[in-house]
Amino acid sequence: MNKFFQIEQFRKDGLKFIPTAQASEDQLPIELIALFDKYEKDGFRLFALDLVNVSRLSAEFVVTLLELTARLRRKGGNFMIYNLHYDILEDILTFNPKNYLEIATNGPHAGVSARTAARDSGMSTTRTVVENKRKARHSDLKVDRIEISYDEDEVYKACNFVTSRAAEMGFGENEVSRIKIAVYEACLNAIQHTRKMNPGDKVIVEVELMARTLLINVYDRGIGFDPADTREYDVTEAASHRKTGGMGLHIIRRAMDEVDYIEDYLHGNKLVMVKHLRN
Repeated sequence: MNKFFQIEQFRKDGLKFIPTAQASEDQLPIELIALFDKYEKDGFRLFALDLVNVSRLSAEFVVTLLELTARLRRKGGNFMIYNLHYDILEDILTFNPKNYLEIATNGPHAGVSARTAARDSGMSTTRTVVENKRKARHSDLKVDRIEISYDEDEVYKACNFVTSRAAEMGFGENEVSRIKIAVYEACLNAIQHTRKMNPGDKVIVEVELMARTLLINVYDRGIGFDPADTREYDVTEAASHRKTGGMGLHIIRRAMDEVDYIEDYLHGNKLVMVKHLRN
């Protein structure tokens, strides 16, 4: 066992490094590079650094993270940072050209790239609104979940699971149909983009019921994507060129009131879909 880092494996090609209390600020970059070189040669391409025990990052360490990230991405991998203390977020972004590093927010199912953290301190508008509602109405919050295998035939189980709760909340037939379409597309995308990578995993669908808001979370362990790249979807242009990529997210956005996507290879990417009850 390395005395400076606790090492945990996730997925077949991923490792998470957690600095121990014995690791000093000067030792971290050197030890991290040594570990990186060792495990990269063993075929690992996805690395996560959990900074829960670190209160300060040196400029040398930040430069090291940038270098390791660049090396990994040239080979199709990635490097992510978890539990970065809010007090040093601004410092690390100073050394982070074009918000290059992947910085995940704290929490078991949350992640956001540094470009988002720089733009709005770690949360998008949708995320902020949803989190505020959850805090304000915590006593009214009810969470249910279902897991389905990576099989298209299982998608309807998730659809029925969500729509039954939407109907109980008082959503009308038209709105329930829209919700069903969104859940179908979300689960289908998760299955198609993840099945070959992690065939034994499950797609997790959560339903959070608030007073007048239905929040749906769909988790998967795929590569993930940048939702900003699919923000503008030209249906006519896509149809004329027979392009299908991005169509599912386009449908989801039209069906739901708010949509957000959080990349998190470690715990599962999360698609957040929100529908408000208006009657």
